[in-house]
Amino acid sequence: MKSKSWRGGRCLLAASLLFTALSGYTPAQQTARDVSKERARPSRDWVPDGVIYQIYERNFSPEGNFDGVTAQLDRLKDLGVTILWLMPVHPIGQEKKKGSIGSPYAVRDYYAINPDYGTKDDLKKLI
Repeated sequence: MKSKSWRGGRCLLAASLLFTALSGYTPAQQTARDVSKERARPSRDWVPDGVIYQIYERNFSPEGNFDGVTAQLDRLKDLGVTILWLMPVHPIGQEKKKGSIGSPYAVRDYYAINPDYGTKDDLKKLI
């Protein structure tokens, strides 16, 4: 029966060898593709004539949420808006935040919806 210290020593040796072997590893250098002479992809038909309206959900309507934006879609359409650009809809980070609300660009969780704006279903209804 081998002692526990011998097994621990073998693990340490294996880890050291692995670290040493990988420390000299450098990924193959990729050369950047010269795109200066390539043609840009054609844009969709609606892009050149698109009218973009950026919305900060909190300040856009008295409700300050997705339902408040949804209620105003007809008004935006009457203004000629064809593209809505929503500011970040994620929960706002609290670390080092400025003011009482913080910045919507200081995202705390990219996979969640800010509950102040509504639910995932409310966002789907808006979209």
